[in-house]
Amino acid sequence: MGRPLTRVSLLRSGFAAYIVVAQITSAIQGLAAAADGAPVTWKEDAKSLTLDNGLFRVTFAKPQGYVLSIRYGPPSQRPDILLSAARPSYFDLNWSPLGTDTGPYDVVYATTYAITSAATDTSKVEVSFTRPYVTGAVPLTLETRYLLRQGNTGLYVYHKLTHNKAWPDFQLQQLRTVWDLDPGFDYTILADDRQRKMPGPNDLTPAVSADTSIPEARVLTQPKDPAFKGEINDKYHYSADVKDLSVLGWTRNSSTGFWIISGSEEYIGGGPTKQDLTVQVFPLILKMLHSRHYGTPAVAIQGEDWSKIYGPYLIYVNAAPSNAALWADARARAANETKTWPYLGLFTDPSFPGPRTRVRGTLVLADPTNPGAKAAGAFVGLAAPGDDANCWQDDVRGYQFWTRADANGSFVLPSVRPGTYSVYAFVPGVFGNFQSGQLIAVNASIPTLLLGDLTFTPPRLGPTLWEIGVPDRSAGEFFVPKPNKLNLQYPYNATNPNRYRDYGVWDAYAATYPVQDLVYQVGVSSHSKDWFFVQPVRLVPTGTNVPTVWRIDFPLNSFAPAALQSSRVAAAPAAGGFVLRVGVAAAQQAALVVAVNDPGFVNPVFDSGVIGQDNALARAGAHGDYDELEVLIAGGLLRPGGNSLFLKQRRSDYGFAHIMYDYLRLEGPVSGLSLTPGTKSPVAAPRRAPPPPGNGPEVPRQAPPGSMSSSAPTNIRYGADGLGMCLLIGLVCILASWL
Repeated sequence: MGRPLTRVSLLRSGFAAYIVVAQITSAIQGLAAAADGAPVTWKEDAKSLTLDNGLFRVTFAKPQGYVLSIRYGPPSQRPDILLSAARPSYFDLNWSPLGTDTGPYDVVYATTYAITSAATDTSKVEVSFTRPYVTGAVPLTLETRYLLRQGNTGLYVYHKLTHNKAWPDFQLQQLRTVWDLDPGFDYTILADDRQRKMPGPNDLTPAVSADTSIPEARVLTQPKDPAFKGEINDKYHYSADVKDLSVLGWTRNSSTGFWIISGSEEYIGGGPTKQDLTVQVFPLILKMLHSRHYGTPAVAIQGEDWSKIYGPYLIYVNAAPSNAALWADARARAANETKTWPYLGLFTDPSFPGPRTRVRGTLVLADPTNPGAKAAGAFVGLAAPGDDANCWQDDVRGYQFWTRADANGSFVLPSVRPGTYSVYAFVPGVFGNFQSGQLIAVNASIPTLLLGDLTFTPPRLGPTLWEIGVPDRSAGEFFVPKPNKLNLQYPYNATNPNRYRDYGVWDAYAATYPVQDLVYQVGVSSHSKDWFFVQPVRLVPTGTNVPTVWRIDFPLNSFAPAALQSSRVAAAPAAGGFVLRVGVAAAQQAALVVAVNDPGFVNPVFDSGVIGQDNALARAGAHGDYDELEVLIAGGLLRPGGNSLFLKQRRSDYGFAHIMYDYLRLEGPVSGLSLTPGTKSPVAAPRRAPPPPGNGPEVPRQAPPGSMSSSAPTNIRYGADGLGMCLLIGLVCILASWL
């Protein structure tokens, strides 16, 4: 049997809690003793530069700027190599001329370097590696800064990109750093319910694995560990939302952890629901700074001066006697980084963090169907002004600032850069999105900006006749089958909420509905059991794809008022107009056609046109670039008694064309909305023009050429850095909440 990703209960009793606290206490005491008073030093030779604080030692290639190795532990115990000189970290990007989607792949090697911290300051050393713009390369000056602090077992990193308006226009497709770890790291942790032992570094080679229909997914046929035999491994199995990526990492021998920790994700374009890659077998850990995965656009720069800092983030190493203790310590460290963001006074670059303002307000939910409801847990953010309430998903050029509201809808954004923004928000469980009617000017001279009450009135034109799903911008709550592949294993088991990520779940559609497409009976069916999580194409025996047509059966005038609340079906006369609201969690090269009591689609009421480019299905996701559709239905098309609404995904020329629904709601009758039968809703304009069919191959991972070994030994160490009792107190609070 394989080792599935199951929900891990780290602490099941007070005794377990005591053990973990004792483990961390012991580790911290030992580390703190080793770290006391050691200054941060640097030295160099002809090819390398080394920073050392007595616990954490990092060596860079000079002047290229990539990390050659990291060593961890007290000076007398430094054989613990995490990154070998043959497999260093690297910083790379994909870019293209403006208006094109393909272009060069570029591993960034600096040409100059400098120690930028004060020579008299032994509490930290900051070093800058820079590659100026040269004709023919990406039109950017790229600078990476690293900073090592006294007593810290982590390295702060950020990347500054600068474009001069006199340089050529371009667009940035992808920007990332990759850390290639020692093969002994075999256990990855992304969350409490997303952690597992991983296949080995050679298990994906062609000799011991087999192809699938997706280049990134491979069947492990002869893995080193027989427990993985038959498993399908895909790097997208481990994708995650930005909002869930404050800490991720790997462990080795259940005793050493290597983590990427983000105190903030303000520099990541696409907002909190942006998804991206995290870890891969080899073992690799990635810091995705920008990508077009899941529908995010490229960063387009045209005829302007532009600069942006991506980061800082923390490369953190710790030691403890178990994976549970390593994870608990990493989470505590992540909480501390969030608390201390944006690291005032840490870096010498005046552009970071720059002046900041605290922004406060309250999102007031004004839902006439649910008076008194609060915007509890709302996601509230500041992003660039745009033309719709979802446009923050496309905001990739600047910075975004997001938080979660409390139970009353009140929110605080503690550290916002000066600028002009719109306020955006969405509330879990509430259909619709908020965008402020007025622009918000954040001025550095105002330390706290009070926005007051912001009223969010969800879209609605009539009472709810029925609804399917939960408005949460995801299709994850719908029915996800077991993959229809015999004798193969999958990393997520049947109860894991991430099971939609398993390879091949889309193939199970035809097995689930072998003769007839999905039929959903309002008031009888359950969305978690009877609504398939994706509407794909159907592969028929001739080997061709055909469109799929889903049917929703619902009655009117057939339920007594007392039954309405439980059945969510309302009595309504067949008069006036009706509105179908559709939340689209994801789409790829799809086209949705809607018909009412018209199975032949002779007179459809709606055609979306081609929508979607997020490829969420092939990339193991349940959401991508979210959108909302409003379908107007003439009252004369509905009738007393039984009715049927048909949803046709008409695109079948592309095998991965699909729609993932977030939520559907029929409202009516709508007072004052008078439509005659045959009146069609306007064709929905896609939020962005979709790309050509297919989603071209990704640039394969490449190790930087010319890797060099360091003449100076390198090493890493434990996580003291002043956490001490603060960490323990925070951990006890965490344990209390778990137990």
